[in-house]
Order: sequence, then structure tokens, then C-alpha cells
Amino acid sequence: MRGLNHLVLTGHDLDRMCEHYESLGFTLTPRAQHPFGTDNAVIQLHGCYLELLAVARPQDVPEHGAKSFSFAAFNRDYVARHEGFAMLVFDTQDARADSAAWQKVGLKTYEPFDFQRPAKLPNGEEITVGFSLAFTSAPQAPWIGLFACQHYRPDYYEQARYLAHENTAQSVRDVWISGDGALGLAEFIAKLTGLEAKTEAD
Repeated sequence: MRGLNHLVLTGHDLDRMCEHYESLGFTLTPRAQHPFGTDNAVIQLHGCYLELLAVARPQDVPEHGAKSFSFAAFNRDYVARHEGFAMLVFDTQDARADSAAWQKVGLKTYEPFDFQRPAKLPNGEEITVGFSLAFTSAPQAPWIGLFACQHYRPDYYEQARYLAHENTAQSVRDVWISGDGALGLAEFIAKLTGLEAKTEAD
């Protein structure tokens, strides 16, 4: 576990989301398709990124299984309630090792998930980016998606063209989670990250 990888921001209409964030001065990568029914566009920042996401092909969304977590189904169900910050994603060099470590400390785990998708570099070259994902879930806060993401082409997320934003945005400094059950997440996140939990009372 190496810290924040990205945040998933889920909405009904990806084109509208892209237009909104572009109007705020962000540079976006070209729209891309996942093989499980969702489409995305990425706002690259130094050290992490924002993933704008929408369910584009509901018929291709796999359901959750007894031992599997469906990224697409989670976001489909999330956006049925509201749009916004749906998933907190941690950076890892070994998703399977993280999943095993989470299981040892008593966290709910699922089978790791691997996938690839095409991506386009600023010069028009098409490449393939690959990922291994390790999912967990917090019973006290089922409304927040949590997983670790292992990139096989991390260089794609460090493109100078996409890191240049008119609004001069550089990075994500803090992530705030509020609402019912949010304070109860402190101990859970400590187990997930291996870091000591601190509350406002501390």
C-alpha cells in the first residue's frame, strides 16, 4: 500500500461530467471504455488522478458474486441513489498481497480482479493499460467503495499534456468522508492501510 491512487466520481452522463470539469479548467484524457459496461475519462494529477465514470452499457454490467465484487454493479447502484464521490482507491504494487493482508486482519475480501483496456497517448498512439484490483468493503459504510489498484502502465498516468491544467491544479491534498457511519471508518481504514487511526479527539 503506497497511499492514494485515485478517486472515482460517478454520474449519469459522462459527457456532461466532462464538460463540467473542463469548464472548471481541468484537462481530461479521451473517453475510454471498460469491458464491463462503464466508460471513463481521467483527470491526471501529480501522484494520483480523478476518474470520471458512468455506466454506458448496462447490459454488460456483471453482478456481484458470492466471492466477487463487481466494480460496475457498485457504481450502477451508487448512481441510482445519487451522483458524486463513489470510491476511494489506494495505490499498490501487489493487489493480491494486499488482499491477503486484509484477510489476515479480519477485513472482508473478494477475489482479485484483473482487466485491460485500450488507451490513447497525447500523440495519438494507442496502448493497452492493465490493472489488478483488490476489493474490500466496510459494513458500517457500504456507500463508499474501497479497493487497491495495481497499474501495469503507470507511466500513462504521468503524461505532461494531461497534467497541464488551466486552473493550475496539481494534486489531491485531503480526502474527506462525511455522513452516517463516517467516524466508524477510522479503525477500518487503519486496518486497510496499516497506518494508525487518529480522530479529531486525538
